[in-house]
Amino acid sequence: MKNARRTEVTSSATVEGAHIVADGGAENKAEYTVKAQAALAGIAVYALSSGGYVVGRWGWGRELPDLRAVVQFLKMQGVTL
Repeated sequence: MKNARRTEVTSSATVEGAHIVADGGAENKAEYTVKAQAALAGIAVYALSSGGYVVGRWGWGRELPDLRAVVQFLKMQGVTL
C-alpha cells in the first residue's frame, strides 16, 4: 500500500486515588490467594454474604463456614496452597 498512513493511538486514563483492587489487608490477600489456587485446579470458590463460602466443581457445590475450612477442603482435593 503506497499511500497508507500510520496513525499512532495513545490513550492515558488517569484517575487520582483510584485502585483496581481494593486494599483490604492481609485477610483479603489470603482469600484471593486461596481462590486463585483453587481456580488453577478447576475449583470455584464463592464468598457468601453470611461470611461462609461455597466451593464448587463439575456441577456440585459444598457450603463451608470459613476460609480455614475452605483451605482444609482444598487440601483434601489435592490443591497445593
